[in-house]
Amino acid sequence: MTYEKFIQLVRNPDSIEESHQSDLRELIEKYPYFGISRWLYLKSLHVSNSIYYNSELKKTALFAANRRNLFFFIHPEEKVKASSSLKEERASMTGSYFDMIDILESKDERTRGSLQAIAERLKTARKTMQAKSETLSKASAIKPTEKKESIEKLGKDLEIEANFNEYEAQAKAYIKEKKYEEAIEILEKLYLINPKKSVYFADQIRFLKKVIKI
Repeated sequence: MTYEKFIQLVRNPDSIEESHQSDLRELIEKYPYFGISRWLYLKSLHVSNSIYYNSELKKTALFAANRRNLFFFIHPEEKVKASSSLKEERASMTGSYFDMIDILESKDERTRGSLQAIAERLKTARKTMQAKSETLSKASAIKPTEKKESIEKLGKDLEIEANFNEYEAQAKAYIKEKKYEEAIEILEKLYLINPKKSVYFADQIRFLKKVIKI
């Protein structure tokens, strides 16, 4: 697959066809941690109703920083539906607590299932906040210098965690815009702050540096 063809697919993933599978598969075999190529290959399997789609989906999901974005990438029509549903709900709300109850009670079983999922996420978030609160409490018992360093480190860790997906999304945006040096700069930062995915980012950096030399 030529560089121009690859960029064309990145910019217009809906143009992917079954005929692209062999080239994309060859690309991920050479750069197994290059996320964008995996997403494109997965979409080509979906378009052709391939029997290998489900197994490849499990692999690709492991490398996806945001699985929700991956789902919408494969099923763009679902993103439109979700956006439309959100607009309808916002339009029907007057902002009061009781209006929210009326809207939620009018939903079907699927919505109630979603509410349970939300409740679980809130429960998890509450536990996370409690854990962070306990961490800060322990920090207060440390010597002034150590306390300052611990709080600063915690703040940096939380900031990195909150902005990680945003940074990776920005890197992908730069790649689409052919701003490869800017993308590499972000990927190198992500490479350093996330050791668990260092191989993944290193692979993308190598690929982009090779593209720049073409």
